[in-house]
Amino acid sequence: MRTFLALLVMFALPLLMPVLPIPGLPGLLAGGLGGYLAGRPGRAALLALLPPIVLAVLVAGLGFGVGLPLLGSAIAGIALIWLLAEHAALLLGAVIGGAVAVRNRDRARAEEPPPNAPISVARPTDAALPARRAPSTLERTDRPSPPEML
Repeated sequence: MRTFLALLVMFALPLLMPVLPIPGLPGLLAGGLGGYLAGRPGRAALLALLPPIVLAVLVAGLGFGVGLPLLGSAIAGIALIWLLAEHAALLLGAVIGGAVAVRNRDRARAEEPPPNAPISVARPTDAALPARRAPSTLERTDRPSPPEML
C-alpha cells in the first residue's frame, strides 16, 4: 500500500504544482515525499522512474497519433527531453527521501529499549505552593476580608 501511495505521490504531485517558480522544484519535493513513503532509496529510485516512462509513452502516442509523422516525432522528442530534465529532480528527491526514511528508521531502532528492560514511569514532582507573603504598608489593609464559609 505504501508503495502505491509513494508512486501516486511521485506521479500526481509534480502535475499539481507546476506554478512553483524554480524548474525541478515540484519534482524534487514530490520525489522527497514519495521516497520517504517508499522507505528505501532503491525502491524509491525505481518508483521515480515509472512516472516519466508512462508520461513519455503517452506523449509519444499522442504525438504520433496527430497524423503528421514529422510533427508527432518532434512533439514526442521535445516532451521526452522535458520529462527527463524535470524528472531528474524527482529521482534525486526520491533517493534523498528514501535515505532519510532509512536513517530515521535506524535511529528509532537504536533508541528502543531492550525487550527485557524494566519500564520506569516518571512521576511529576509536587510543586511547592508559593509562600503567603505579608501585606506591605503600601497595600490597603482596610478592605474587608472575604466571608468565611460555614
